[in-house]
Amino acid sequence: MHKEFKHTRAREIIAGFSLIAAYGVLGSLFTANKGAILGLEFISGLAVILAALMLYPQLAVRERKLAGWFIVPRILEGLTLCLAAFLTLPSAPIYQRIHGLVYAVHSYVFVITGLLFYLILYRSRLIPRFVSVWGLVALALLLAANIFEHAGHPLSFGMLFFLPIVLNEVFLAGWLIVKGLK
Repeated sequence: MHKEFKHTRAREIIAGFSLIAAYGVLGSLFTANKGAILGLEFISGLAVILAALMLYPQLAVRERKLAGWFIVPRILEGLTLCLAAFLTLPSAPIYQRIHGLVYAVHSYVFVITGLLFYLILYRSRLIPRFVSVWGLVALALLLAANIFEHAGHPLSFGMLFFLPIVLNEVFLAGWLIVKGLK
């Protein structure tokens, strides 16, 4: 087996497991106590960064300019999650408001980096196009839910708007682990 292929394949598998870790950890935040949230958010942030770093070389070969616009904000997204983790430590109301603001910023950074990511995947055909289109549509739904929520009109069924991107990214993670990129 060619050495470069093995390294590329290993990066894809690591990226897939990192995506699963990021979502698994974030999902467990709903059941975690305050002490556990610090570690969970921090691990999720690191997993987001690791997935981006693992996929960047493949993305940059196909779409250099877009990949550059993707990697820096994705790292900032991961760092934002890490920052949010440390804002859960103090119990003062000001920290809770800052934590909420950090998550609001994170939600938009996630949408922007996700749009760049799925646009790169769509244009490069590194994965089947239906996965890229699914991701783009799911991000549009997420953006709509974020706008309604931050405008003070949270949707009573808002979690349904989050579900498509979660399912898409978990599917993508499985694809990376099993099949990898073209």
